[in-house]
Amino acid sequence: MKGLIRFIEPRILESVVTGYNMKVQRDHHLTMVFHYRDRNGEFVTKITVEPEDYQ
Repeated sequence: MKGLIRFIEPRILESVVTGYNMKVQRDHHLTMVFHYRDRNGEFVTKITVEPEDYQ
């Protein structure tokens, strides 16, 4: 599980920081929460990105 988070988290942050489609969220200083589930729909983890993470 921790390996998955270490793999996904920097990619999510990069997407939030540079993604055109995330501009509105960044402009409004929103906290973004990404929920991940496995192929059976079972909760795996959530990753939270706070405004201070991308400002």
